[in-house]
Amino acid sequence: MGIEISGAGETLAAIVVSDELGNANNGNEKPSDDSASDRNCANCGTALTGKYCHNCGQIGHLHRSLWHMVEETLHGIFHFDTKAWRTIPALIFTPGKLTREYIDGKRASYVSPLALFLFLNFFMFFVFARVFSDANTNFIDGTLPRETLVKKISALTTEIDKQLKEQAENEKDGKFDLDTMIENHRSLRELRDFQEQIDSLDGHPPTIEKYNNEIKMLEAEQAKLKAANLELREIANKGDEVAQQKLSVSRQKLKFVESDITHLSKKRDALMKKETDANASDKRSEQKPAIEGSFSTRDADTGKVDGKIDTKFNDIPWLDQLTKHIEGHRELVEYKMKKNAASFAFLLMPLTLPFLWLLFIFKRNVVMFDHAVFSLYSLSFMCLLTTSVVLLGHFNWQATAGFLFIFGTPIHMYKQLRYTYQLGVLGTLWRTIALLFISLMSLSIYGLIVIFLSAAPK
Repeated sequence: MGIEISGAGETLAAIVVSDELGNANNGNEKPSDDSASDRNCANCGTALTGKYCHNCGQIGHLHRSLWHMVEETLHGIFHFDTKAWRTIPALIFTPGKLTREYIDGKRASYVSPLALFLFLNFFMFFVFARVFSDANTNFIDGTLPRETLVKKISALTTEIDKQLKEQAENEKDGKFDLDTMIENHRSLRELRDFQEQIDSLDGHPPTIEKYNNEIKMLEAEQAKLKAANLELREIANKGDEVAQQKLSVSRQKLKFVESDITHLSKKRDALMKKETDANASDKRSEQKPAIEGSFSTRDADTGKVDGKIDTKFNDIPWLDQLTKHIEGHRELVEYKMKKNAASFAFLLMPLTLPFLWLLFIFKRNVVMFDHAVFSLYSLSFMCLLTTSVVLLGHFNWQATAGFLFIFGTPIHMYKQLRYTYQLGVLGTLWRTIALLFISLMSLSIYGLIVIFLSAAPK
């Protein structure tokens, strides 16, 4: 998805180095014989006075073995893991305490807010890529890409042929498998819907007339099945087992036809409503120039500039160019939106800082650094919450996901605001409400930036 993680890797590496320094300073270790003051640091040249260089932090005695490289890697992973196990639970359950302690200087115990945000942001978009890879929906217009539709149609056609052969063999042997019939009907309807999407992409969308013709054909088939059912019922009532089985199959086919009629009728009605709305919009747009024309005539009568005032949306040159670029390069724009959404997520922090400053403009003991730490830890939690909601929804826990999303955000904001800035209940409540609106505003601005950067032609 084009997610850049080099910045996160560098930050995490810096954390590991800084922790090694802290462990060395807190360990009360005596310098060994091979770390005498006449030796210099291999990295910066500073004279060594202990196990580590006091200028750059590099260890004095360097190893040149593969095993030591493995040791360093494992230490970096598990040391970050130790911090993460301490930081993430605090981020979820005691966000205010975590933020306050980090601001006050207790930083060796926790993952830094920037490193945590970069890591959780990467993890969130990684989960998005895995969860939504199967859907592969074009979110610009809600349709699947053409190549995906072709693959799905090919797979469905093969599946339907297999089902029809199985159904024919069953009928030949006097067996009637209703499950196979139901699955075959579901596949046929899905195939028809995919074919309509391809026709729409090719410039031949379904019309009301087409739907009406299909509905008439289905209604004729419905009438035949009803008549056949009456005949089969009379025979079945006499105790004929074969007629009873045929009646069951015929009744199921009748249900399929009635279901298809309802399905197509809904599509036809939706298309009729869409066309009605479009016609009403065209009438309003025709009336508007007429009104504008009367104003322009009046202006001409008074000796002012004549001519219609053209207020068409696409007459804005850069916006017209942007729209045409999106229409002509839908898949490219979609790909760039996914990439830019991950790459520019860090913009959410500077977008919220001015608003946070305004919320605490009269608190003298609060500086911009405090707002930055608060913002990054808050964004880290939102990445974690969004990831959890997506995963829960993916595994059909929609109710739990909705509950977490609706109530988790304001509760977390309240707790973090109150204990970070040491506020009272009322002061925290109104700031929480304000912060919710600020978050929506910042997210909207971020979304517009991503759309513009993705849709702007080179």
